[in-house]
Amino acid sequence: MLLISYPKILISQGPLPAAEDATATLQADENILFTWADNSTTGIAQPCDKVILVAYFPEGGNIIYSLNAGVRSGCHALLVSNDPKGYTAETWIGFISDDEKDASNSVYAGKL
Repeated sequence: MLLISYPKILISQGPLPAAEDATATLQADENILFTWADNSTTGIAQPCDKVILVAYFPEGGNIIYSLNAGVRSGCHALLVSNDPKGYTAETWIGFISDDEKDASNSVYAGKL
């Protein structure tokens, strides 16, 4: 039996500061709301860094993602999910610079 430690998976990796206090919440419409703390003044982070959102549904092997779901300073973004109700989702958030030259290490945002 293969066991996967989802919190250890990196979706993105790089020198930008990672998301802080990241969470993912399943909404009534089955979309996933991600929230995080604004750390756009930390290190080389910028308010305009693009948000990367990923959800993996292990039961069906489906992945949904957005490479530009919002900006770091926005502190929330929505990932539209068309997957059926009742499926478990593993979620991650990361950032990429506006010029797309740098990325952050992704952060596991939780299991839904």
